Amino acid sequence: MSNLGIIGKNIVLLREAQGISREAAALNVSMSVSRWQDIEHGCSNTTIETLRRMAEVLGVAPLVFGVLSRTDEEILSEVHRLPGLPEQPPKEVRLGDNLISLRKAAGLSQRRFARRANVSAARLRDLEHNCANVTIETLERIAGALDVPLLTLGALTLPEKEILKMVHDAQRILEERTVMQH
Repeated sequence: MSNLGIIGKNIVLLREAQGISREAAALNVSMSVSRWQDIEHGCSNTTIETLRRMAEVLGVAPLVFGVLSRTDEEILSEVHRLPGLPEQPPKEVRLGDNLISLRKAAGLSQRRFARRANVSAARLRDLEHNCANVTIETLERIAGALDVPLLTLGALTLPEKEILKMVHDAQRILEERTVMQH
């Protein structure tokens, strides 16, 4: 299943576990119901900003959409593939800062990295300066160009405990719904 398919499936699970209708969820992020449905079905590429707003409505961190059904071991396996983390993680995860760190760790110039990721150098510069929104499809190309999992782009500067806490909080939402149904 593609990353968009996994993300969509997990959005459905979280929305249904909380008893939120698709209509109510879409209304809360000022999105059409058909657009929300397209994202849930993995048929529509979407931006990080849209996923952030959807995650807010569902009460989870956006990065859990891609890893919700994975085990701690699978998640940590991806995290351990990350290059060295800064000694003092920033208070806020910034995609651009992560891209710069990963690009430099790979020894790539901005231009060479942009070609490898099949994005324009201007677009990459905007992303690195946190001045542009980006789609999942573009992030997949960027992650592929760096030979890292998609999770890496959003979690590079997060401590393992923080990543697992975000995932466990979202998994708890699903578990609570399952318990209530029985």
